Amino acid sequence: MKVLITFNPVAGKGRASGAAHMISQHIEGHRLQDGRVIEVVLLETRLDPVGEWLTPHFKDLDLLVVLGGDGAVGMLAPSALEAGLPIFHYPTGTENLFSRQFGMQADPGHLLNAIEHGTIVETDVAEIGGTLMLLCASVGFDAEVVHDLASRRTGSISHLSYLMPLLRTLWRWKRLRSRVSIAIDDGPFSEPLHGVLIIANSSQYALRLDPAAEASAMDGALDVVFLPANSRFQLVLWAIRCRLGAQRAHPRFFSARGSVLSVRCTPAARVQIDGDAIHPGIGFEVLEARIVGRKLRVLAPPSEKPSM
Repeated sequence: MKVLITFNPVAGKGRASGAAHMISQHIEGHRLQDGRVIEVVLLETRLDPVGEWLTPHFKDLDLLVVLGGDGAVGMLAPSALEAGLPIFHYPTGTENLFSRQFGMQADPGHLLNAIEHGTIVETDVAEIGGTLMLLCASVGFDAEVVHDLASRRTGSISHLSYLMPLLRTLWRWKRLRSRVSIAIDDGPFSEPLHGVLIIANSSQYALRLDPAAEASAMDGALDVVFLPANSRFQLVLWAIRCRLGAQRAHPRFFSARGSVLSVRCTPAARVQIDGDAIHPGIGFEVLEARIVGRKLRVLAPPSEKPSM
């Protein structure tokens, strides 16, 4: 069995490289119950197009292990999707929503157990404006925070890195906000309102706020949540409700489900997908999110059921 482990050589001040070699030493040469022996290939990630440095290694490959955060998964998942190659997220990032969704852990023994006893599950993938979405996207406050951070980011980040972008965005919210209108499948557009729009293919969200707690990556549909907010105070209240899991009880909470979601923003609003700023500095007046035809194959560990 051939396993490719990718890692950023400078992430965590070089700790990612050490972790990758530790994983390799733990699983290399292990004989599986079916008689196959694990062969490990270590590969440093690069900023060049993945078709130049990643896909040439896919021949005879059985599993792609992504060591990093959700950004690393998002960068490599399109190639795995195209090749039909199973993927496993070895979480070493800030939020690690993808690994949380499937119960993956940053432990070599856990990875080996997943290889030996795990299950390959097929998960939905969405597309927004030509960009693949595995987890979630948003328009509004969260997206503005992500874009603020991206405009100033110079290296690796932590939860603390989001503090100043969050405070700046909160202070400027009335200038940044847009009126958002939503249409589900072939339905009519909703009334344009200020607030935060979340498009979810997963129940997981940053800081465990989980506004779309019933979203599933395996139901063939996208969940859309809208939290109407005219003021900074209302934004804070929504965050508290989401953290407590009480958002659905509020009479103005809106949620729906569909395979195609259309969004209008007035004025144009910026978008984040899976925690990354999409086209930094550029706002969108119209967006469309849809489930694509292909499924991403994921190695889910046996001790956890994938988050529905």
